Amino acid sequence: MEEIILKLDLADIRILELLKENSKILMREIVQLVIIKNPDIKK
Repeated sequence: MEEIILKLDLADIRILELLKENSKILMREIVQLVIIKNPDIKK
């Protein structure tokens, strides 16, 4: 895994960080949607 990261420059790493943040937000949104659509499901 390290080898791949070393070949990326700072711009690539920044993009990966943004994607990671966005995917966290996206997951939260999906969970919220599922809860809204399925009120009988309890966390």
